[in-house]
Amino acid sequence: MVIASCISTARKYSKSSEENYKITAFLVRNGKPFSIATNLGWKHAEARCIDQASSEKIKNSIMYVIRITKEGLGIAKPCKKCQGLIKDTTIKKVYYTTNDNTLETWEFHETD
Repeated sequence: MVIASCISTARKYSKSSEENYKITAFLVRNGKPFSIATNLGWKHAEARCIDQASSEKIKNSIMYVIRITKEGLGIAKPCKKCQGLIKDTTIKKVYYTTNDNTLETWEFHETD
């Protein structure tokens, strides 16, 4: 399952961090991640993930945003700036982790 693989990878990234949490964003197409990025300084994981992917691959892809804390999963809803950036792309859906170990979905429609 894609989300299990993404969470496993996000946990690996968080272990190398001395921060209280680490956010990792994944762009996935056809069940396979093609762009992975973490938050770095003031640059959010979602923005870094989009920046390193080609616009052709982004088309109709799915983004997963995962926050790993010392206690487990945390809420990783994209901020307003990242929401605007994502909306300007052709990403069709975003899944993000919540504090209760579930995923929330943010879906885009062509009529938005």
